[in-house]
Amino acid sequence: MPTLEQLNKDFQENVLPHLFKTETKGKFLPGLYGHSGNSYNCSLSSKAIFDIAPDYFPNTRSIIHFTSLPVLHSILNDIELRLYSMVTMNDSNEFSLVAKEFGYNEFQLELYKKQTYLMSFCNSDLINSNDILLMWKLYGHGGNGCLIEFEIDYNSLHYDFINFANVIYTKPDYSDFFKANEEFEVKNKLNTELKELIRIPACFHKKPIYKHEKEIRLVLTEGHKELPQNTIKNSSSYKYGFTANGNISNYYKLPLYSNNTFIPRISIKRIQLGYNFNDTILRSFRNHITKVFWGINEKLNSNVSAPAVEISNLKYD
Repeated sequence: MPTLEQLNKDFQENVLPHLFKTETKGKFLPGLYGHSGNSYNCSLSSKAIFDIAPDYFPNTRSIIHFTSLPVLHSILNDIELRLYSMVTMNDSNEFSLVAKEFGYNEFQLELYKKQTYLMSFCNSDLINSNDILLMWKLYGHGGNGCLIEFEIDYNSLHYDFINFANVIYTKPDYSDFFKANEEFEVKNKLNTELKELIRIPACFHKKPIYKHEKEIRLVLTEGHKELPQNTIKNSSSYKYGFTANGNISNYYKLPLYSNNTFIPRISIKRIQLGYNFNDTILRSFRNHITKVFWGINEKLNSNVSAPAVEISNLKYD
């Protein structure tokens, strides 16, 4: 029986290149590798995925999120973002689009989706693109909401469970990968467990019909779900809420302006009001945001800068 080191080398050189259609030979790919009895398993860190599949890498620190003014103030009040469970997303094929092919059954798909939390963003370059009006109409409450521009200090080496990556709007053809893996299994007389290998990438694939979203995601892939009563009586990062149509949702609280080395530091850089607001509202809004940030600095015992506040220069007739 080959050693774990030999199995890793064989799998990395002869099987993994077919997963992302890229060369992996000789590369250092951090992750978790295991061998027990006639079973072999492999999972890759986001750092390894970025190295061999750069299409996932956002290549930006400046991201935007469209929302309503009440949600904006909730973010400021709590000084945190809410990453919602994947089961609340509008696409029923989330995660399963790719994961199902790698051995997940229906129970496992539902469980993993419940334990995976995410928040959606776009590259801030979108603000000056031809698509900005569409995004305001779809996600910015028709110009009556706002967009928040964040700066994220993300280092994939430091975070085991929080992943920041582009969404790719395809369902890849994995037939060559499965063929190569079958040859690996026959040659080494073992079975390969593939679920954990695909868990992170599966969070970042959607059908081409959603391509207009131009989404970058922040995903917590190793979350869990607590009982509602425990989220109230304990100091929990997991909370519950209701969706607009009355369904129960659960979310994970990710602090802003954090100095915790195990989570990315995220700051608010700019708040842009929708194009339906006027200068009178803007003056009042700026004054209020200034005071809010006085309170944020006092609470955090910090000196973070208040964000720029403006109105979208987009005009829609």
